Amino acid sequence: MTNADRPISWVPGAHGSLWDVDNLPYGVFSRDSAVPAIGVRIGEYVVDVAKAARGETFEDLLAHPTINPLLAAGPDTWSIIRVWMIDLLTDISQRVDVEPHLHPLEDIELHLPIEVADYVDFYASLDHA
Repeated sequence: MTNADRPISWVPGAHGSLWDVDNLPYGVFSRDSAVPAIGVRIGEYVVDVAKAARGETFEDLLAHPTINPLLAAGPDTWSIIRVWMIDLLTDISQRVDVEPHLHPLEDIELHLPIEVADYVDFYASLDHA
C-alpha cells in the first residue's frame, strides 16, 4: 500500500503523525477519577473504544478495565476490530458519533493495561542479576 492509498483520518493532527490510523495502540485510561476504560490513541487524543463500540458485536470485549479479554479473543477478532477502528477514524460520516468519545491526552490518566495473573521471577545465572 502506498502513502496515496492509505486512508486519511478526520481526527485533527492525526494524519502523518506517529499515531495515525496505521498505528492505533491500545491502552487503559481514565478521566476525572472514573473507572478505567480501554482506549486507542489517535494523534493527540484517546478514543474510548467501549463507548464508540456500542451496538457492535464485539462491544463486550472492549467494556473492561483491562485489555485481557480482548487479548484472549485472538487475532481474528483483533483484525475485525482494527478494520472497524480504521473505518471509524477515517469515514467523515462517523465523526459526529465518535467525537464525543475523543479525549485530549492531557485530560486522561494512563493505567496498567493488563491484569497480571501470575508472575514468576527466577535467577538464571550469576550474570542474570
